[in-house]
Amino acid sequence: MILITGFEPFANFPNNLSKSICLNLNQVSNFSMNFKIHILPVSWKRSLYLYKKALNSLEVDPTAVVLLGIHESNKISLEKFAINFSCGIDNDNQIRTCPISYNLPIIKKTLFPIDSLYSFLGEMMDIRISYFPGFYLCNFIYYWALALAENRYPVLFIHLPARGNKKEYLKKFILILRLIKFLF
Repeated sequence: MILITGFEPFANFPNNLSKSICLNLNQVSNFSMNFKIHILPVSWKRSLYLYKKALNSLEVDPTAVVLLGIHESNKISLEKFAINFSCGIDNDNQIRTCPISYNLPIIKKTLFPIDSLYSFLGEMMDIRISYFPGFYLCNFIYYWALALAENRYPVLFIHLPARGNKKEYLKKFILILRLIKFLF
């Protein structure tokens, strides 16, 4: 079972591509994979609570966790790290400018073989390895997902272009998921 998350719309993004991709995965006829989808709110408190609830709803640890979000780049970004710092105002008007956790390391690194994913996918799509996931909710939930996994299963955050075409990026994400399934 692969746990997949996206985010609800926020700020200047009334249509969040990460949510659209997640909600359309079940409608792809030639795609069969054991996965569970959760859409997270753009909220410091509620996103973490609902992510933990999603994890606890699984009978066993997931095979992998794939977190989706959007960014301003025109490329898909595979996030190699999460950083122990959060900054910004969420949809609940809550402001954060502080470490995510005072008891955890500054950086958490994914167990995903990102270099291998990039080597394979780089020929087929505009994709890059990113070393900076930002300080907003994407980084916040990625950091907590890595911390909660405690190296028991791999977690990967993928940033999609905010203004990407839903059909095009759904196809690309399915290809990424198929490769992940093959690797794990």
